[in-house]
Formats: sequence, C-alpha cells, structure tokens
Amino acid sequence: MNTEYEMLCQVHINMLKRYLFHKISNSFDAEDILQDVLLSAYKGLSRLKDKNMFKSWIIGIASHKCVDYYKAKAKRLEIPLDALSSHIIDSHGIETAALVSDTLAMLGDKDKQMLYLFYILGYNQKDIALKLNIPTGTVKSRLSTARKNFKSAYPHPPRGGGSIMNKFPKTMPELAIEKIDQKPFSIKCEEIPGWLVIPRVGEKTSFAFYDDPDKRLTGVNTMDCVNEAVIHGIPCVKVDVTEEEGEKVSKHT
Repeated sequence: MNTEYEMLCQVHINMLKRYLFHKISNSFDAEDILQDVLLSAYKGLSRLKDKNMFKSWIIGIASHKCVDYYKAKAKRLEIPLDALSSHIIDSHGIETAALVSDTLAMLGDKDKQMLYLFYILGYNQKDIALKLNIPTGTVKSRLSTARKNFKSAYPHPPRGGGSIMNKFPKTMPELAIEKIDQKPFSIKCEEIPGWLVIPRVGEKTSFAFYDDPDKRLTGVNTMDCVNEAVIHGIPCVKVDVTEEEGEKVSKHT
C-alpha cells in the first residue's frame, strides 16, 4: 500500500470516524461506509495535487458517501411494519400500515428520503440537515413538500359514506403463473367457509368478489378484527364485517 497514503490516513482516521459515526446512526453501516471511503480515497489519491488538502478532500468523499447512503435507503424503501409507530398499527391496523408503505413507494426520491428520516427514523430537521449536508431551511422546505405530496397520494377513506368498492378494479385483472428459481415453501392459510381471510386482532382487511365469466366486480367484504373473545370456553376473535354489493351495504359481527 502507498506509504504516503498510510501516513495521511493515520493522521486523519480518528477525525474521519467521528464524522461518519455522527452522520450515520447505524454503527455497522458507518463502518461499511468508512471502508468504502478509505478505498475510494486510496484509488483517487493520485488526482489530489496538494496533499495538504487531504483532510478536506477525504471529508468531501465521506460526505458524498453519506448522501448516497440515504438516497439508496430511500430508493429501496420497503417499510417493515415494525418500523411504523405502534400508534398507527394499534389504532388503524396493518392494512393502513401497508397503505402508507404503498403511498411512499409512489413518491419521488427526495420525498421518500425526507419522510423516512423524519417519521420512520425519528430525526429532527437539524439532524437531517447535518446528515445530508444541506441547510436546515432546505430540509424544512423539502419536508413540507413531501408532506403535501404524501397527502395528495394517500388513498384516504372516502368521506360521507363512500364505498370501499372504489378501491378495487372494476374488472378482474388477468392472472398469470410464472416459473421462478426459488425453492418452494409451505404456508398456513386460515379461512372460514365463505370467507377468504381471517385478520388477526388489530388488523383490517378487504377482499372482492367478481362475476364469472365476465369478471365484473360485484361485491366487497371488509373484516375488522377488533378483539379476542371466548365462546363456550373456546378462544375466538370478534370480527366486525361490512358487506357491500352495489349500493347495498350491510354490517354484522
């Protein structure tokens, strides 16, 4: 390895570590980025004409790596349910959590990034500014825009008794079976005759019925599993059911 490079790194390595561990909250990711920065610096050292500028130069590399890190997290954003606040899941169920994830996937990279850092990771605006190396005012502006875009994209429940049937396609989509290389796996499918799924306590789910052979949407059932119950000593769950068929809506438990 280049002796000059080793000497420069020895002088600045502790400073570089402090910088990265301040920017990246996950220590394992920070270590990975540190190695990436050192490798990039080693490969590009010949392009640095003034070695006295090594400190600011390698910090610049680290800054870009940190920005790339958060951009990558935003682009591959698939929010696990446990990353959402327990309030959302407890109050609205996992179906809402899935809708939030789907809505985020529709947004641009900057919107995803702001919402992910602020709401999912819990960083304040100042911390986000430090981590992305941008002014706090820019963070405030981007966050405001991201909130507006999310609000516009999120499929809010219709007001005034609107039908959930509007969320399903009017005609059944074409289905196809494709061969994949993954190994087969077993699943447990719980159902009641006449129902397609049983949600767990705190979950809410909907499924649609389509006519055969014209594949026209004819009805939607929504099941809201509200709490556990015991009937004749047998553990059960209480499920509130809403059945929609055209303009007709019925509810029962």
